Amino acid sequence: MAQFAPLDEAIISDCISHMSDIAIRTGKEVNWDPEKGTITNLPERRVFFGYGPKLGTAMRDGHWKMLTKGDAVELYDLSKDIKETTSVKDKYSGRTNEMKAAIEKWKLEVRMDSKVNDQ
Repeated sequence: MAQFAPLDEAIISDCISHMSDIAIRTGKEVNWDPEKGTITNLPERRVFFGYGPKLGTAMRDGHWKMLTKGDAVELYDLSKDIKETTSVKDKYSGRTNEMKAAIEKWKLEVRMDSKVNDQ
């Protein structure tokens, strides 16, 4: 099993704050294991943000997070790597392809919405 670097207090504080917010909004207990540096019981959700050639695009789907910018793609399993230190895109190629497709679909929907709103 991989060894995790110790988390500094600011990161731990942010994690606890976000976990509390998730628990309150979903009514579901979210757990933090400080020895393993893992979070369990994250709610299933898809959230997209960003979108632009300079910034790239990000997507959250449960404990997975993908970042894309041009041809660059990074995939993180936040339940095991909350600090996003090691991309697992090659290890989980199916998940990578699924999330890339979801991002591309979302980009098309955003473009379509902006065209409709401009008229």
